[in-house]
Amino acid sequence: MRNNYHLFLILYALTFSGGVFAKELLGMEELYYQSQAKQLTTEPLQQIRYLNDVWR
Repeated sequence: MRNNYHLFLILYALTFSGGVFAKELLGMEELYYQSQAKQLTTEPLQQIRYLNDVWR
């Protein structure tokens, strides 16, 4: 039981670190918005940014 708990904590920490790395260091959020800007008008893009800010 204790090994499962440690494994869970290690996997959780790696997942969290990977998310922070992708967001902050690689700028994935900005790349996502730039790719979506080519396909969407400004209003839906602003709504997506607003919802992301609310959930953050």
